[in-house]
Amino acid sequence: MVKFGKVKLFSFLFPFLSVLIIFALMGVYPAGSRTILTVDLYHQYMPFIYELRAKILEHRSLFYSWNSGLGNEYYAVFANYCASPLNLLSLLFPYKALPVFVAFVTALRAGLASLFMAMFLSHIDSRKYDLITVSFGIAYALSGWFLTDFWNIMWCDAYVLLPLISLGLLKLLTEGKYLLYVASLAIAIMSNYYSGYMLCIFLTFFSVVMYFAFMP
Repeated sequence: MVKFGKVKLFSFLFPFLSVLIIFALMGVYPAGSRTILTVDLYHQYMPFIYELRAKILEHRSLFYSWNSGLGNEYYAVFANYCASPLNLLSLLFPYKALPVFVAFVTALRAGLASLFMAMFLSHIDSRKYDLITVSFGIAYALSGWFLTDFWNIMWCDAYVLLPLISLGLLKLLTEGKYLLYVASLAIAIMSNYYSGYMLCIFLTFFSVVMYFAFMP
């Protein structure tokens, strides 16, 4: 049996490094001259992150923007596209390196999704944390959901947090502990209200399954 800490680290590092290696093989900067910015990620989402970073660093209002026409309300744009806590990491990247930030945070999300899914699966399997558990966590992290939607960055926190929310729901039902469930679901809803709403619909049905599966 591999030690718990090493297996947990592996469940994060394997998808995280796999995504970075794939980007490098595709010639994504700094390994090449390409970026992962495509379709709306290039035309819409990336400019919103540019502006969010500028607003934070220059202490400008999150409620209004002068970058479009004679100005427009900004908070709705922030709430739908930029509210992910991971976007704060953009402050660590220079302005011209923000496409690198998007590639990095995409790989980071894959690693976190794998880790959280492995934690959930471990909890429902007598808290075993072995390579089989990790393999299913990695499979979730690199699933079609991630591969088809990674460029819709405002929806990706739902994919990352769903296993953690499910773990919190299980703890709520079986142990009466609500903190993880409330905190993780609140972050998901605040990160993007649309994907958060979809998670709530899923949890309505999943809670029934969890009740009959795990309640004594």
